[in-house]
Amino acid sequence: MQRKPRGQIFITADAPSPTKGLNTRDPVAVMLPTYANIMNNMIAANDGVRNRKGCRVQASGLGPTVGAVMPYNATGSGTSKLFAASGTQVFDVTTAGAVGAAVGSALTTDQLDYVQFAGAAGQYLVMCNGADAARHYESAAGWVNWSLVTTPSTPGQVSGVDPSKLSGVISHQRRLWFIEKNTTRVWYTPINSIGGALNQFEFGPYLPRGGFIQAIGSWSMDAGKGIQNYLVAVSNQGDAVLYEGSDVSDATNWKLTGTWALSPPVGRDCFTQYGADLLYLCTDGLLPFSTYLQSTLTTSALTDAIRRTIQLSVSTTGTLPGWSLTDTGNVEGLLVLNVPANDPSQTVQAVQHKQSGGWSTFTGWPAQCWAVQGKNIYFGKNGYVMQAFVGYTDNQATDGTSGTTYTCTCSQAYNYFADALRYANARTVNKQYKQVCLNIISASVAPAIRIGLSTTPGLGGGISTSSTAPPTNGGSVFGVARWGTGVFSGTQFPINQWQFVRGVGTSASLQVEIKTQAEFLWTDTLIRFARSSI
Repeated sequence: MQRKPRGQIFITADAPSPTKGLNTRDPVAVMLPTYANIMNNMIAANDGVRNRKGCRVQASGLGPTVGAVMPYNATGSGTSKLFAASGTQVFDVTTAGAVGAAVGSALTTDQLDYVQFAGAAGQYLVMCNGADAARHYESAAGWVNWSLVTTPSTPGQVSGVDPSKLSGVISHQRRLWFIEKNTTRVWYTPINSIGGALNQFEFGPYLPRGGFIQAIGSWSMDAGKGIQNYLVAVSNQGDAVLYEGSDVSDATNWKLTGTWALSPPVGRDCFTQYGADLLYLCTDGLLPFSTYLQSTLTTSALTDAIRRTIQLSVSTTGTLPGWSLTDTGNVEGLLVLNVPANDPSQTVQAVQHKQSGGWSTFTGWPAQCWAVQGKNIYFGKNGYVMQAFVGYTDNQATDGTSGTTYTCTCSQAYNYFADALRYANARTVNKQYKQVCLNIISASVAPAIRIGLSTTPGLGGGISTSSTAPPTNGGSVFGVARWGTGVFSGTQFPINQWQFVRGVGTSASLQVEIKTQAEFLWTDTLIRFARSSI
């Protein structure tokens, strides 16, 4: 008697979204499925994958380059301002809209370094570029160009060095510290002084590979015995020097802590204070400087998961202006590494979620520089200053309307679904993939979703895509609100429709493309498959 064939048994596997973020370090065959090979315009958060926010115009009518966006934060009765350097001029971009007449001019280059400094008489915004005289802004006096005099007596007058040679500036221990362009010298002011008699500090003897000082940084940390204050200088060759103390004029209070031969820095803004640490951007990636105070270096670069991407970018565009690192603070909880391109419109950002540690990329923001003022984050691009992380469309008008939709894309790492099969050779078994269901929560608007599946190469699989326009029924995730409240404010749409896919292989990589004008959270994915006879 002929036996009837047994029906196929379908297995449904639940796979988390790629909350570990982008990974260009590990081989595809061993990469964990919580990583992604591509993650663009998304954020790898702890509770799932989110879309990034959008941007709107803050100021228009600037030139083709915007080299610096500079916040000035006033105290007392003063007025806070936002300035932008474009071409040979400086503009007030505090009020949203088209810029008016320049408030400063005669710049040789808009590639400026700047710092806000609390002087004895108030708050000052100090900037320099190594080609034009340094200058400062103060609410009452406006912009003041610095001058070299024999006996300084007013803010902006200096002695000791030509102020047009000052190319970098930081505030450290109540003093302004300047780099003298293309030299091994830095200069510092008297305490709480805007100018005055500048004193020289020579780093040359501690730079065995030669070159010049490219950047200096101020670093305050709790080293276990109270707050320690460090001044860090690094040469263009990567020789780093660390001094500890609170008063450079007191030999008993100022001492050399260490010197290191590091990888060369990338960009003039290669130092960023990050919590109790100082981050250093170099050809090896983004490194916590605290590792160099340890006897054994065991901490990987923060960019370790995307090391290949960073190294390739540095090798091709490492000498271009625009490299910078911006800490968005607690509002967005992100680190934004700006990566310039030969074509400025192709500039991208490598973005880390500070809690999850996951990286992703942003495109569509051709930023040339970044700045943070309070809770607002800005970037400069060709002709504009933009406010970032507002709404969920790009290039909005100043009133938040007329934005354009951007695309979120993700290619998740290959998954063998061994846990779902529950037997020893699960990784080598071919599976026939049938359906996919993305569990997504969307706020206010149902997104347009395209789903594809890439199966193990060489095993008869391929990419199959399907589209969905989900219904707009309300509710929270699985009908249950989190901790008594919804994930988003307002109406929520759980998107969990099954979509047909096809492919055969031992593993599968989920390909996702989402377009929306509202916030979404991708929590996990259900994949239905059967064991294949192939």
